Amino acid sequence: MTELSRTHLDQLENQSIFIFREAYHAFKNIAMPWSMGKDSNVLIWLARKAFLGRVPFPVLHIDTNFQKCSSSANGR
Repeated sequence: MTELSRTHLDQLENQSIFIFREAYHAFKNIAMPWSMGKDSNVLIWLARKAFLGRVPFPVLHIDTNFQKCSSSANGR
């Protein structure tokens, strides 16, 4: 694929893969937070693509589930 035929999305993907590889080699202890949301799943997908199908660093699950405030707490 030539530079001219790459889409903007291809360029962003390649840049993201480059950043993953650079960060992996630059830091001794690296981990990636993961909340099971859409953005986190895209990061997992990019990490697997960057490292040929496996993620070579720990993935730390972050539970973002929280209790919704009651209407009386919101002043309603």
